[in-house]
Amino acid sequence: MTARPTGWEWFFGDGMSVRTSSPGARGTVQVGHTYRDTGPVAPYVVVTWADTFTVDGGRPRTALQVRQARADLVSH
Repeated sequence: MTARPTGWEWFFGDGMSVRTSSPGARGTVQVGHTYRDTGPVAPYVVVTWADTFTVDGGRPRTALQVRQARADLVSH
């Protein structure tokens, strides 16, 4: 299977969100948000994927459905 991300929807935890066609880049403001209030928030991103896969060496197919996937944000 080959999967590639095709869209990102950024939820900022304060009721605001934005959709982008790229993930943004470190050190840039390609994806940005200004919070109006202080306090805790739980931001997250939903990534849309496109895929192709083969079964037993057959022709490529594109009908894979992912029900739920979880990821953890980590910093190095």
